[in-house]
Amino acid sequence: MAKVPLPEKLFRYRPILTSQQLLYVISEIKECNLYLSRPEDFNDIFDAVSILSKENLYEYFKESSQLNEIISLVNRVYEIYGNTSTHDDVERLKNVKMDFWVDTNNHYNQILGEVRVACFTESHQNMPMWAHYANNHQGVCLQYNPATFLNAWSRERLFSVKYTKQMPDIISEILLTKKRKITFKTIESIVTKKHEDWRYEKEWRLILHKGHFYSKENDVPKEFYKFGKLVVFEKPSKVYLGYKVSTDVEELFRSVLENTGVEIVKMEMTAFGLFEKRINAAEKK
Repeated sequence: MAKVPLPEKLFRYRPILTSQQLLYVISEIKECNLYLSRPEDFNDIFDAVSILSKENLYEYFKESSQLNEIISLVNRVYEIYGNTSTHDDVERLKNVKMDFWVDTNNHYNQILGEVRVACFTESHQNMPMWAHYANNHQGVCLQYNPATFLNAWSRERLFSVKYTKQMPDIISEILLTKKRKITFKTIESIVTKKHEDWRYEKEWRLILHKGHFYSKENDVPKEFYKFGKLVVFEKPSKVYLGYKVSTDVEELFRSVLENTGVEIVKMEMTAFGLFEKRINAAEKK
């Protein structure tokens, strides 16, 4: 999968509706923590899962370079078992049971539980995202500068999301890679595709799997499959407060981030959308 160059800035919308969420966000800023979610916890139920899109093998292979190879294999099987069917090659292929591919599809959806994802975006002025991911402008948005990232994996494991008219499935992805098995690259390819309805999000994803956290299968605790994963990431360079953030929360962030080098900016609602309203010395008094 070709890597798209990282943008100059990435943003992460965060809710602070509860005291626990507020503590999480403060730890993300001061301790450089980052929470990666399980794909099954995404708000889009179609996100990252594989749903078989075709009814038979011919529909999957008809545009593939492997079509003739598969037809030849099916015909040999027919000959071995003395099948006297007069069906042509295409009809034979259409009648082959999909059991193996159904099992492959189910297997992908199962091992998807080993993946953890953190979501970013290219914009901090997107009103739907403030509404959906920052509790209706009462939350915050954290700015990160990829050029200053200290950890190599912070850059290497960030991928841009591609928006498509048709959601991918594991069989189509396997055919594209010309491999007969599920690889982590195949999983990445699906996890970084979303339906074009979500294009406005301009999303980037940090994708890790259990091998990034544990060196041996025996080291993986049962709790890993039940929850997301907290990792040490990078320090945000700026915090944007939603325009509906309360005065108390605003004062708390000023206090917490004093002398940290992290800039605070308040968003302002105008007739033209959201814009930055810098918090100057006079306003802090």
